[in-house]
Amino acid sequence: MNSSFDGGETAIGMPPPASGSINVLVVEDNAADLKQIKGMLAEAAQDFQIFTASKVEDALSLMQDLPFGVVLLDLSLPPEGHGLDTLRRAQVAASAIPIVVMTAKHDEKLALLAVRAGAQDYLVKGKWDAQLLIRTVLYAVERHRMLMELQEARRHQQFLASHDSLTGLSNRAAFEEALLRVLPYAQRHGKRIGLFYFDLDGFKAINDGLGHSAGDEVLKTVATRLEASLRKSDLAARLGGDEFVVMIQDVERGENAAKCAQRLLGLLSEQLRVAGQALQLSASIGIAIFPEDGADPEQLMQAADIAMYQAKSRGKNQYEFFSKDLSEKASDKLRLESSLLRALGNQEFLLHYQPIVCATTERLVRAEALLRWHDPEAGLLNAGKFVPAAEESGLIVPIGDWVLRRACGQWRAWRSQGLEAVPISVNLSARQLLNESVVESIAHVLAEAEMAPACLELELTETAIMLEFEQSVGVLKELHALGIRLSLDDFGTAYSSLSLLQAFPIDRVKIDRSFVSKLPGNPDSVALTAAIIALTHTLGLQVVAEGVETREQLEALVQQECDEIQGHFFSPALPPEEFTRWLRPRGA
Repeated sequence: MNSSFDGGETAIGMPPPASGSINVLVVEDNAADLKQIKGMLAEAAQDFQIFTASKVEDALSLMQDLPFGVVLLDLSLPPEGHGLDTLRRAQVAASAIPIVVMTAKHDEKLALLAVRAGAQDYLVKGKWDAQLLIRTVLYAVERHRMLMELQEARRHQQFLASHDSLTGLSNRAAFEEALLRVLPYAQRHGKRIGLFYFDLDGFKAINDGLGHSAGDEVLKTVATRLEASLRKSDLAARLGGDEFVVMIQDVERGENAAKCAQRLLGLLSEQLRVAGQALQLSASIGIAIFPEDGADPEQLMQAADIAMYQAKSRGKNQYEFFSKDLSEKASDKLRLESSLLRALGNQEFLLHYQPIVCATTERLVRAEALLRWHDPEAGLLNAGKFVPAAEESGLIVPIGDWVLRRACGQWRAWRSQGLEAVPISVNLSARQLLNESVVESIAHVLAEAEMAPACLELELTETAIMLEFEQSVGVLKELHALGIRLSLDDFGTAYSSLSLLQAFPIDRVKIDRSFVSKLPGNPDSVALTAAIIALTHTLGLQVVAEGVETREQLEALVQQECDEIQGHFFSPALPPEEFTRWLRPRGA
């Protein structure tokens, strides 16, 4: 091989040049021209490390072995002859190296053609000097660097357009495009495609408890595990938040797809450490199969999404297959949410009031405002028929605000009629409790109604106040400081914790009707209600028993020293005009 490196060392096997120097390969068979080029480059302030080759084959070998900053290429080397073939061969061998072509005086047109074919620049022998040669070499290196940076920026931009910036997984748009390409092929060849749509259980608690940076680490870990476990024919994407979707080809419904779901659940449940904490993840997965569950990406994604929410409703670490029944339930839910929105605007909601009486004197002590919906199609509906949908959709916040205003407004109306101004009890949902402006909003409603805070009691469930424990404690303390009474509803059905009663500023505990209904014949219920009443009294709180339907139940509760009673034995919930008889003085 006729090649050399200035300083007398062979080119092959040489270490990379020192930092700041530029490796220049001069492909030239004319000794005089080569000497001139080397002499001119020696005048430069830039440190050039010069390599030489007199044949194209030798040059191609060097370009594959060493990192060159630029190549000076004579287009008329023997035996290749006169033309662009030499340039093309060099470009194929080392596409990432900028090439400056050199031609004789009469070949400048050929040099221009070479530039159009991809050369960075050209030099005409005999029309150069040291300054021109050095400038051309340096410009070629710099232009090439800028082009590489531009190409990299474009590649990065294209990557961001189709990938999630946090995890590097495909994004929703890219995933749906991939489905558009895969589904027709699967249709033609009778293949099935499995879509596994999942989100992480309790991810919000990680963000809130450990911070968003920890949450981001969890998401990246999930993405890494997914990518490592999938075949090349499969695809994972992050849809946003903690929602992911996986496409697995050649999946049959039933045991095959179930095994895939179980493998995903097992993969996600592997312990990881984030922010110094050991975390155990779980997920809820919805499964949709092409073509049975959808003919296009939109239908498949929707089906898998519906199935995922069904899996989540069953508890953590579950998977669920899509079915027509689920689709009908989802449609019913959507229609119900739409109807609730309409009902709010059309004033279809109303309040009924149920008396709460003293267990021993049976005198009225308070009234609970209970929400009803006069649906034009279904008639009068109790809250249990629609409140869960309102809570899930978020409509419970404006509906709950309406309930509070209407109840306090009714209290003011009764007072203006000269009726007894008994306290009003109103249910407060978890979403309302966690609303940033809840305290200010309730204070404003009380001021509008000219209602003393002590005349308002807010009822909350154990589950609601445990969703965000610290925030709930703070909000309830602020409400209690205003003078508002607080009641813990459905006690005994969730945590039923002594520490819970001590942590929150609770005034009353309401025993759930499921225990009261079994009195006095069920020994377990008798023991449980007695224990709740005794425990509550020990803490200086009052006890209300809900769902009292019979004289026997009343007597059992009185014997256990229950403070207050609520139930159909005394009265069902009544419209405002009918409830007024409870407010009039006895005998009036």
